[in-house]
Amino acid sequence: MYQIVRVQKIKSTGIGLAQRHNLRQYTEKHPAPKNINTELSKDNYSMFECPTRKFADFIKTRVQAVQDQQKRQIRKDCPRALEYMITASPEFFLGSDDDNQKKYFENALEFIKKRHGEENLVSAEIHLDEETPHLHVIVVPIRQLEDGKIKLDPKSFCTPKELRDLQTNFNKQVAKRYGLERGEFESEAKHQTTEQHNKKLRRENRELEKQKNEIKSDIETLEQRHEEVAALAETEFVMPNVDVPEPGLLESKKTYAERVKKAYEPVDLMLKVAEGKVKESDEKDQKIRELQSEINDLKSEKIDTDTEQKKELNRLKDQNDKLWGFVRTVKKSLGLEGRSLSDVITDFGEWLMMNRNIKKLHEEKEIKKTRGFSLDH
Repeated sequence: MYQIVRVQKIKSTGIGLAQRHNLRQYTEKHPAPKNINTELSKDNYSMFECPTRKFADFIKTRVQAVQDQQKRQIRKDCPRALEYMITASPEFFLGSDDDNQKKYFENALEFIKKRHGEENLVSAEIHLDEETPHLHVIVVPIRQLEDGKIKLDPKSFCTPKELRDLQTNFNKQVAKRYGLERGEFESEAKHQTTEQHNKKLRRENRELEKQKNEIKSDIETLEQRHEEVAALAETEFVMPNVDVPEPGLLESKKTYAERVKKAYEPVDLMLKVAEGKVKESDEKDQKIRELQSEINDLKSEKIDTDTEQKKELNRLKDQNDKLWGFVRTVKKSLGLEGRSLSDVITDFGEWLMMNRNIKKLHEEKEIKKTRGFSLDH
């Protein structure tokens, strides 16, 4: 957060304009600028009221006091007053209460009084009807000389060195205690007139408004996806209510972007939870697909197994039918029709055994003949 202290010279022709602006003396002929919210103008207040009804009358009195002490005539085009505009970064006003802000302006006014003398103070007005609260202080730029005389010397208050010292001293004596920083020393940044500054702010505000509309569009998109996200989750999500902050008049785009980002932290958190639920749902779906694939493989394998078993069973049935056909043929040829297979097998076994015994006796008889033939010779 930074202090903001600007000073500009006012010539005789500009005193009436300064009074009209600072005291909000606008009319139909001279309407208020668009950056002023006239409904809030009632909240403005004076910290020091001009001793005369018109600023010009009081300033004229002080300038005449200088003229009375010198022979040389004061030039008509010499600035008769200096106007200070004092404020701070918008974050300062967003993060502090009214009392703290009031004390900041009171200390700032005391600083100006010490710089110029209270006797040269014309007016001090607080404006709360613009984007950022600020203080306008008008003084007559009179210096006290060593010989006790006074001199109208606006130029000496506005030299580069004097303006640098102004910023440094204001920070040390006032702004630092409120956590405000001084601008960079010897920065290449150039001083802007109030009109140039306002144009820049209006341009930045248009850009910020564009960003704000884009953010609102993103919110609408998120709301459209809300039902889809909630359906995927086990618990229903509720879209957080987000109040998009308004950009401050003197607020940088970086600072505004940080405030917007902070405002959307609940939405980011909700999206992270939703993404986790979506991921979890996707993993479950993938697992279900894998299990379904395994089931289909098992079904296919079972079908193949059943088919092979059926083929084998049919093959065995064919063999069995052929075997029984052979058995019936054998039984018929042997005259064994009507007898059970077990009886036929038993008889066949006995017959086979009998034939083996007969073959054995025949072989023994042949052996004996062979031996007897050998002995006779």
